[in-house]
Amino acid sequence: MNKSEIDRLLSLEKKVLRDDGELLDVFTIDEGFPLKMRIDLGSEFDDEARFLLDIKQSGKVSFKMTLHFMENNCKVALSRIDYYGNHQNPMEVLSSVPLKLCPYAGMLFQNENHIHYHVDGYSPLAWAMPLSDTDFPVKDIEMGNVSASFAKAIIEFARMLNIKTRINVQTTII
Repeated sequence: MNKSEIDRLLSLEKKVLRDDGELLDVFTIDEGFPLKMRIDLGSEFDDEARFLLDIKQSGKVSFKMTLHFMENNCKVALSRIDYYGNHQNPMEVLSSVPLKLCPYAGMLFQNENHIHYHVDGYSPLAWAMPLSDTDFPVKDIEMGNVSASFAKAIIEFARMLNIKTRINVQTTII
């Protein structure tokens, strides 16, 4: 899947898809610990498009979380945010690498917050950059308010992915 198709899928309006095929306007996540949830998504504008939003919180480290978004027909990863995750970017910089990612060639993320991008010529989501260097509003998980931080991160990630379903997160004290 090339960059233009990835961009089209990311910009497509999406809604949470119930098992019976109904697209939902409102969806509630009942947060437990650890939070692990897979949410199916579809689009009113492309009947064939199916997506999966996978939310995983570490059972050992409460503030470690991954938000992973993929196309669900071919299982192609489209975007991912890791809070306190590990990753190493490729050393080689092909001409397809966006300029904003070039300074991060070879960068090793160790327990750092970062966002992954699709870049043509590389395996899916091989490139990442620190969340602190993006306009994503939830840069970190507040240690004193993990539950509320997770809720905000999930809602903002959904907004970034153009998910039009209003997502409510019922938070718990962690």
